[in-house]
Amino acid sequence: MSALGLDMDNTWARLGRLKEAGLGLNVGLFTTDAAWTAQGIDPGTLGLLDLGPAIHDGLASGRLVQVPVLPNLLIDLHVHRTARVVSLVPGDGTEPQVLVEGGFHDDHPNEWVDELFTELRATLVVAPRGAEDFTTGAAWMDTWRVGVVGVLRRMTSDGIGII
Repeated sequence: MSALGLDMDNTWARLGRLKEAGLGLNVGLFTTDAAWTAQGIDPGTLGLLDLGPAIHDGLASGRLVQVPVLPNLLIDLHVHRTARVVSLVPGDGTEPQVLVEGGFHDDHPNEWVDELFTELRATLVVAPRGAEDFTTGAAWMDTWRVGVVGVLRRMTSDGIGII
């Protein structure tokens, strides 16, 4: 799975080099369905694209697959070694609502964070299971649901940042 720049910790993973896999944006965040259902959220209601069938349909029809942009979902990294997916209601002035949160055993890699800060967008991937249950990256990606989300920026004494 190294072709995806996979950095997996339990049911959360930092994804890098997604452009090399043909997925448009360079970096992303992976969670399993279990992270969402544990919070009472059906990941099927998020508006994500079911990647496997979309790719197969696109190949059969000659159409491009378009990954949906989900403007009210953002990745939030301001808690050390943690990634959150939050929901933002534009203009209401309140803190974003944390939908799911996962911890990592190490600091977020600088290259990954730098790419998120540069793009201010990321690919959110949700799937039934993690990579360890599959023999190939293609078989695992066939189970993905994907969308493009924003990256939450915060004002600090050091300026604007994402961590």
